[in-house]
Amino acid sequence: MCSNADCGLTMAGLLADPLIAMVMHSDGVSPDLHAALWQRVEDASASRFWNETVGRGSVAAD
Repeated sequence: MCSNADCGLTMAGLLADPLIAMVMHSDGVSPDLHAALWQRVEDASASRFWNETVGRGSVAAD
């Protein structure tokens, strides 16, 4: 992200950032594809957190 960009770490903010927009344009990435990528990252992160905290047998057996 541009250091002087006035946007937060939201999808709208990321899409409004001039540096990110320039890279997306040069790579031919649409805003929809960019949003889909971040959704996959969010899903993977949530799944990883779940596996590390709950999914690996940390829940007591009956």
